[in-house]
Amino acid sequence: MKSLVKEILKSKKPKLGEIEVTLFEFCNLKCDFCFHKVNDKTGLTKEEIMEKLSTIFSFSNSIKEEVKVIQLNMVGGELMIDSLIEVGYLEIYKEFILKVNKYYKEIGIDLRVVFVSNYLFNNESSIKIEKMINELKTETKSYIGMIASYDFSGRPMNQLWKENLKRLKNVTVSINTVMTKPALEHLMIKGDKYWEEEIYPNFETFFDFFIPDKGSNDLIPPDSLLLDFYKWVSDKYPNINPIKDMLKTNEMQPMSCLSLNKITIFPDGSTSNCRWKRYDDEDFKNELNYDDNSNMMMDYITEYNCFSCEYYSICTFRCFTQWSWNGRIRDVEGCVNKHFYNYLFKDKK
Repeated sequence: MKSLVKEILKSKKPKLGEIEVTLFEFCNLKCDFCFHKVNDKTGLTKEEIMEKLSTIFSFSNSIKEEVKVIQLNMVGGELMIDSLIEVGYLEIYKEFILKVNKYYKEIGIDLRVVFVSNYLFNNESSIKIEKMINELKTETKSYIGMIASYDFSGRPMNQLWKENLKRLKNVTVSINTVMTKPALEHLMIKGDKYWEEEIYPNFETFFDFFIPDKGSNDLIPPDSLLLDFYKWVSDKYPNINPIKDMLKTNEMQPMSCLSLNKITIFPDGSTSNCRWKRYDDEDFKNELNYDDNSNMMMDYITEYNCFSCEYYSICTFRCFTQWSWNGRIRDVEGCVNKHFYNYLFKDKK
């Protein structure tokens, strides 16, 4: 199925490959939108971390003819916990990335690395983190940066977070938020002065689709809210990614989902395409296949007659996993994206 979908969506397939490495679930927070086992120490040893390299090498080699760049998302849990940094985990992360970079040079792939963090570490840790990032940038001559996780609703954003963002401004490449129903409602209705005045004007911002999990239906934005948010962003904050790409209506746009060129590596070393292995068939309207979600893509483009849509060339599609989730409120008739493009081209004029 994947090879067929890759062929028929050739013009929409992103040129970027993606490897998401969840080193461990261990974390110092428990966020409303996160379903990690925060006290689980699986994957936490150096040996378990380094064992994931062979999977990265194998997958990268398998797609080297299809992409020129692969982005390595280094995530937890929380990678930048003070106690881990104190015992040398930054050195482990650096060694890990240098080994990946060496292999990529050999097979002709350009490397991008982002470390995702909640930015709740002390000043000494922030100094060490910045030093590691700059050393990696110098030694690899690759794109290396930090992504700070920001939340409008689900956990408090305190002064320590703001201080660390200020300290790490030069190595922070994006501020990412998860598009949960409470977060979107909070930003659109109540507003967030700090985000509006300090983050949006000064940083790249990215709003990730919320990936549903069991018991999370109250966090999934209904289709009507997602559509309202797209409109709201286009009118007020047009530089928010990935909606920013939806506004590039004068050129062909790839789909925002990278799963045709993606692998997810879990703390225990197992893998899937993009979903954690904790779902059942009844959770989705489509057949569940952990290694391949191209069947969801096919059902999506079939249901909405995407190939005959006037916006096909510029449409970025949406998260297929969330789209297929049975617990999502489907209160918009037809395609959310098409309604949004109608708004841009017709309703606003």
